[in-house]
Amino acid sequence: MALPIAVLIGLFSLAAEPAAPVAAPPEVPAEPAFLFDLATSTGASESTWAAVAYDRKHDELFTVHGGLVHIFNQAGMETFTFGGDGDLGTVERVDVFESGEMLLLANLGGRRAILRCDYRGEKLGTFEPNPLPEAFGKFDPDRIQ
Repeated sequence: MALPIAVLIGLFSLAAEPAAPVAAPPEVPAEPAFLFDLATSTGASESTWAAVAYDRKHDELFTVHGGLVHIFNQAGMETFTFGGDGDLGTVERVDVFESGEMLLLANLGGRRAILRCDYRGEKLGTFEPNPLPEAFGKFDPDRIQ
C-alpha cells in the first residue's frame, strides 16, 4: 500500500519532534462560597430575611426569624432553637460573645429590650446602658451588633 508523499512527510515530522511536556494545571485552593441550604431534622430551614450572627469560637451560625433563635453547626444542621416564650418575648436580633453568652434584641409587649442570655438562651438579665445623656431621649434600640 503506497502512502501519498505528504502523509509520509507529516508522519516523519511528527516522529522527529520531541513531545512537549504536559503542564500540570495550577493549584488553586478551593474555598466554597455556598454548599447547601441550612437544614433542620425535617428538611430545609425556612430562613428568608433572617437576622444572622456567627460565633467564630464555637463555629456556630445563629439566625433569627419568626421571633425564634435557630443555632446551626458547621455542617448547616440546626442543633438548637429557642425563644417564642413569654420570658424572651419576640426575638428580633442576636449577637454572640466569645464566652458564648449573647445579647438578644427582643420585643416585650410593644417595647424593645436588650436581654443578656447564656449560650443556649436562658435569660440572665437585661442590658440597660446607664446613664445615657438626656440628648438621647428614651432608649429604644432597633439593632445590635
